[in-house]
Parts: sequence; C-alpha cells; structure tokens
Amino acid sequence: MTVHALIPFGAVERAKTRLGAFLSPVQRQTLAVVMLMDVIGVLQTTSCVASIAVIGPLSNRKLFALPVGVRSILEGKPSLNGAVAMAVRSIPDGDSVLVIHADLPLLDAGDIDAFVRATPADGVSLAKSADGGTPAICSHIGTAWQWQFGPRSFYLHRDTASKAGIPYVVDDSSSLTIDVDTPEDLLALDPAFCGTQTAAFVQTITRTYTPKPRRPE
Repeated sequence: MTVHALIPFGAVERAKTRLGAFLSPVQRQTLAVVMLMDVIGVLQTTSCVASIAVIGPLSNRKLFALPVGVRSILEGKPSLNGAVAMAVRSIPDGDSVLVIHADLPLLDAGDIDAFVRATPADGVSLAKSADGGTPAICSHIGTAWQWQFGPRSFYLHRDTASKAGIPYVVDDSSSLTIDVDTPEDLLALDPAFCGTQTAAFVQTITRTYTPKPRRPE
C-alpha cells in the first residue's frame, strides 16, 4: 500500500489561540512549529508513508522551513476542508491518503502503521480525540468521502460513513488521538514521551496554570 501523508497547518501567527491565557504569542507559534516538526519526523520513520506534504498558507514559508523531502502545498483561499480535498485529488488512484494533524506530541510510528493497516478496503480509519475531533483519517483513494474537519468533527465523519455505507474503524486510544489544544492538555504532557523538539519546549514552560474566572453572564 502506498500512503501519502497530508498535514494541514494553518497560519502560524494564529496558532493555538486557546492557549492564549497561558502562553505568549511567540510561545504559541513555537509550540505549533515544534510539534509539526516532530510529527514529520515520526512520519519519516514509518514503514507505510511514501510521501509527506504540509498544507498551509504562503505566509508560513517566511517563518519556518520544512525538512528536506517534505512538500509544501499552498492552502490558498479555500477552507481547510477544501484545501485538503484539493490536495487529495492529486494522489493517484489505488494509493491511500493519511490526513494527520500537526499537534500530536506523543505520536508513535508503530501506531501510524497500525492505523493505516486497519483501514478497511473501500473504507476509512478515524482517530477520535477526547474532545470529539478527528486528529487523523486514512482513506483509500477512490472511496467517496467528505472532509469535515472542525469542532467535534469525529461525529460528522462517523455519521457520514454510516449514512453512506462506508466501512470504518475507530481509534480512540493510541498516540494519534492525543492532541494539544488547551493549557490542561499541554501541562499533562510528560516530556519523556514527547518528540524531541516538543519535549525541549515543554521543559521550558511553567508547570502551573490558574484559569481566569469567567465573567458573569
């Protein structure tokens, strides 16, 4: 099976806004980039991934460089889901695509290989995060599929598969399901199990966080 990995990565200057009460803008940008680099590094060590591309805006090219051999696909004006759909259309029939998010600090190559192998013929593998997102999807090219990334997207993807009669499997417990969106997510990370660059960043941050009280409604 030939698998092509696509990593959606939005404008780095707007990265990880939900961490704004805990990290400075520069720290948020740094965290986003180091997690991306670690995800790429893990993908490069898998036995199944033949190519890697990052989907994002042109502005990102001015702020960081991708490793040698990793392609950059411009997001342009379409939505994230539109950009992913356009990128997928360039993958040859008979191959498979792995759309995987850039904020998976505990990512393991063996988990990726297992996730891809579990993908049903003419179906999809869905990773489910704790908040109902979809950190990764593997699909065979030719499977009729609609990309619906966004809040609680796992349920949209699952329901789409169910209604269309598309076989699917769910991963809700491997390293593909653990992402970083909130200060609590970040503080829960053990650097010993993170990618090299992410671990170095995690070791620089304070380990305490007091959420700001909500304003009365």
